[in-house]
Amino acid sequence: MLQQGLHDYQGCTDTHIFGWEPAENFGDDGWLRIRSGGWRSTLIRYDLSTLGEIPSIQKATLYLYLLSRSNENAMTAHLHELLRAWEEDEATWEHSSTGNLWGAAGATAAGIDRSATALHSMPLSATNRWLAWDITDLLLSWAENPSSNYGIIIAGEGAGGVEYRFASSEYAWGDYLRPRLEIQFIQEATATATPTATIAISSFVQLPLLMR
Repeated sequence: MLQQGLHDYQGCTDTHIFGWEPAENFGDDGWLRIRSGGWRSTLIRYDLSTLGEIPSIQKATLYLYLLSRSNENAMTAHLHELLRAWEEDEATWEHSSTGNLWGAAGATAAGIDRSATALHSMPLSATNRWLAWDITDLLLSWAENPSSNYGIIIAGEGAGGVEYRFASSEYAWGDYLRPRLEIQFIQEATATATPTATIAISSFVQLPLLMR
């Protein structure tokens, strides 16, 4: 399992970009945020080079912990593959990094900034729970071509205005709630899946969640 700070892993970079503050960077925010209408989107990337030569992958799952929402409106979250490089401490609504514009504001240019179609779509409502995204096909692609790993972007769509907030890799009020990437590998000798060491989600102790 890859999670920021776990076993000294420091390869998760994440931020969110906001159309109402187009020049602002949120790379050090403890929350990842998405807003309906696509006005706020979350970017996440895992550095897989620390794994060395990646063996055969059977399954890869990205877990995000949903902390809160601004009101009770529902939302659908769409996950796309990112297609260009970006910097956690520089990315904004307008720029992927300092001096480099997105193909379209908000990293919305299909086929340039992000995949043309969403790889997964998930309805959001209840909070204080883990959400699981199957990104096996992406991991297989990145393992075959590591230079294509620019991570993912999650954007929100909904009839009513609402913002949903997740724990980021900088979340300080319970580091076990930070984004997690769990990968199951296939042992060549037995061709059976061997999951990475994980902590059962049901075993987490809920701590008070402080909003700022």
